[in-house]
Amino acid sequence: MRKLETELVKSIRNNDIDTFKVLVRLIDVNKPIKITYYDDEFSCTPLQFISRLEYERKDANTFLVTLPGEKKLQTHCALIVGDHSLSINAFVIRKPDENEAGVHHWCMTKNASMYGVAFAINELGDIYLVGRLPLNAVTDREIDRLLGAVLQYSDSSFNPLLELGFANAIRREWAWRVSRGESLANLEFARHFI
Repeated sequence: MRKLETELVKSIRNNDIDTFKVLVRLIDVNKPIKITYYDDEFSCTPLQFISRLEYERKDANTFLVTLPGEKKLQTHCALIVGDHSLSINAFVIRKPDENEAGVHHWCMTKNASMYGVAFAINELGDIYLVGRLPLNAVTDREIDRLLGAVLQYSDSSFNPLLELGFANAIRREWAWRVSRGESLANLEFARHFI
């Protein structure tokens, strides 16, 4: 039975849906199994384990993941499996309304100290975090590190990028909310420059 459970976990991690469908019929999906993840060992049912891996599959090679944040409430990522590499692309913020050079300078300065991903812009000027790994370097641990890096950089950069690239729009929004008695809760980060 342990071998089947191990193969089930492996099929989940490898996104091998066909193998998973066969194995899931052979074991009790409501019976807890032991899983070792890094240095932690825990028990959960196969269904609970699957629920930890929330993603959508756009096509055979593209996995979409939404990371929850604190400052930036959600960061949407695409993991794309190519012939030789795995790439990750995560939307951070749309093209700045103002101070575009200052925003780009801030991003480029941050790039030098970042792990696995870097700030980049698309053809519209929107800002993304992008990275690429050779397929032979892809492991569960490395994907976890990359997604963790994306979440950290996206969340920690969100307010500074808003301040640099959207200060006038934020000031207008602040004034409009004050005039109508609306909540300023999600604009509190900007109080110092209003």
